[in-house]
Amino acid sequence: MSTSDLHEDDREHVSEEDLNAFVDNQLDAESRRRVRRAIRRHPELAQEVCDLDQMKDWVQQAYAAPPMVPDRYAGRSRPGGWRRAVAASLLVGAGVMIGWLASSGLPTPSTGPGTVAEATAALNEETAKQDTRIILHVGSSDRQTFDQALDTAESLLANADNNPNFHLQVLANSGGVNLVRQNVTPHAQRIAAMLRDHPNLEFTACGQSLARLQREGEDVAVLPNVEVVDTAVSEVVRRMQRGWTYIRI
Repeated sequence: MSTSDLHEDDREHVSEEDLNAFVDNQLDAESRRRVRRAIRRHPELAQEVCDLDQMKDWVQQAYAAPPMVPDRYAGRSRPGGWRRAVAASLLVGAGVMIGWLASSGLPTPSTGPGTVAEATAALNEETAKQDTRIILHVGSSDRQTFDQALDTAESLLANADNNPNFHLQVLANSGGVNLVRQNVTPHAQRIAAMLRDHPNLEFTACGQSLARLQREGEDVAVLPNVEVVDTAVSEVVRRMQRGWTYIRI
């Protein structure tokens, strides 16, 4: 559907942040009515809402009941699993993560909210030692979120310097794609340096989010060496099915 086909009010007021808030039930009554009107007019928005809701449910289910551990860990406890669970609990309490997949299969202990620094320290200890694969999800265009995502990525990478089995993927969707868009991101040089220095790092962008921006007449060119995937939902599901840890900033 072309931009000219969209209702002017929808173009101006319904953003991907609105859709995320709609799925999370964080909009007031009038805003929810506005989003519903847009969804009725435009089937592609309905599909985006379904995809967002699917990813939310999938991550919540995975957090509540982690899938079976990979075969190489079957029949024995994964070393340091309790530390990973503590790190997950701290990060959730700090409001940084909405999802965590503890590959050890151990239950997450009940702990009070901690600081991001404490949680990162606990996670970094495990990152330096184990076969760790993390998908870091950025879904907001907020500058502070960008800074926090890159700071977290650099911290994890620094602690995994001597771990050949560590891999980190930064996945951007919704407003988060601005992190990897040419002529939009404030971090082009920083991302280029990170990719140059860390072969175990990749940045990916949601093709669905970019397609929506393109329909609105935006330039959607991404930075060099940034891969475009079909949808954030399918990418998160694919990674988590393979035992990756999911973090949403």
